[in-house]
Amino acid sequence: MNVKKIAEESGVSIATVSRVLNGKQNVNPDTRDKVMRIVRESGYDKEILEKNQMLLKNNLVVVLLRDIYKPFLQELLCAFEQYSIECPFRVMFYSAPNDEYVKHFMEEILRMAKGIVVFSSYVTDLEALEKIKKENIPVVVIDNHFSDIKINTLLVDNRTASNQVVNYLVGLKHKKIACLAGLPNLMVWVERVNGYAEAMRRWNLFIHKEYIQYCEEDSNSVKEAIDHLLSLDIQERPTAIYCFNDAVAIIAIQYLNSLGLGVPEDISVVGFDYQLTVPRDYKGPQLTSVRQPFHLLARDSLRIIEQELSSNKPENPVYQFYDTELVIGESTGEAWVMP
Repeated sequence: MNVKKIAEESGVSIATVSRVLNGKQNVNPDTRDKVMRIVRESGYDKEILEKNQMLLKNNLVVVLLRDIYKPFLQELLCAFEQYSIECPFRVMFYSAPNDEYVKHFMEEILRMAKGIVVFSSYVTDLEALEKIKKENIPVVVIDNHFSDIKINTLLVDNRTASNQVVNYLVGLKHKKIACLAGLPNLMVWVERVNGYAEAMRRWNLFIHKEYIQYCEEDSNSVKEAIDHLLSLDIQERPTAIYCFNDAVAIIAIQYLNSLGLGVPEDISVVGFDYQLTVPRDYKGPQLTSVRQPFHLLARDSLRIIEQELSSNKPENPVYQFYDTELVIGESTGEAWVMP
């Protein structure tokens, strides 16, 4: 069995089969299910694995991500490549966009990996982590915390980062600060909105019931959230918006501009992730954003795995927090004051 035969049996193109096997999301769910069923029934996934696992097992670390195509991950991927040169490992990136992918490919990952790094996983990944631990494979979790299992954990201090964002905006005389928050499926998004609320209370700033808008990373969701904020009375309308990531901040700025509002002249916008690439059609200001220490996270996770595989394996799992950096761009300015 090969890709061409799988495409023929599935009734789709070779390109579509390739997209499915590489975890890309621009595939119809029914088509994806059909292709994956034929792949499993034919044993094609195991055939590829058997050809390579003996070679890979000696030095392969698998980095498991939910969506490898997110722009902000570029810096993380480059960091893993850089530090893998300094370690006796090769790094393979594995993109698993949903729980079904994690469950299906976990057996293959366990067979090939010498160590595993799980980045920004969902709360539903506990079962997968327990399987990894049962196989005695060194594992590091980045940006998630599971209290029911003792595991190496590296956490970005998202709560403090949000505190710093609010403090910075208050320093620019903003008092009406809104937050576009991510859906509470990722711990990092929960910590960011909690840090925002915590800082607002510390400054005795009123959080209007509409100031926290939960949204997804798509234009319609962000536009709907912005519309809610702009529908407020002029006395309550926010002068600054803190977004849970840069992708959302960029969509927000583009929409605000389309409505005739200037950024930061009329409203300031702050992002999170300090992503290195922006959409080609983005014409807005350089973002003020929170930069994460991806190089440290990549370096330390590989070092932890290397230490666990050595004769000096530590008795207790590593549990470490990392600071962020607020990078000031051109999307923030002093709050406007009504005449």
